[in-house]
Amino acid sequence: MTLRASRLTPNSIPPGQDRLTGAPVPGYGTTRPPSAATAPPASRLGRSLSRFRLLLDAYGLAAAQRREVAEAIIANHDWDCAIIAEGVRAGHAGFIDAWKRTAAG
Repeated sequence: MTLRASRLTPNSIPPGQDRLTGAPVPGYGTTRPPSAATAPPASRLGRSLSRFRLLLDAYGLAAAQRREVAEAIIANHDWDCAIIAEGVRAGHAGFIDAWKRTAAG
């Protein structure tokens, strides 16, 4: 199994547009405050890595494949950050709010 990062770049998808149809995305630029309904249960807090290892164990991935998964996650994280930064530079309120929440976090 080979995992590859997306060939899409942050600049290839205009903010607020569906990447397949180009149609405006409903609710784009809006944010909602975190709530108890969206927060993970207390039993999961602080267990991210052990839960991730359990997922990889369930798939029976070898060390090299686990490394590929980690590299893909890092690439995706960087891509997501670039999309948010692009939205901030473009002045989109939702991206600016996300940036501020991340910086404060």
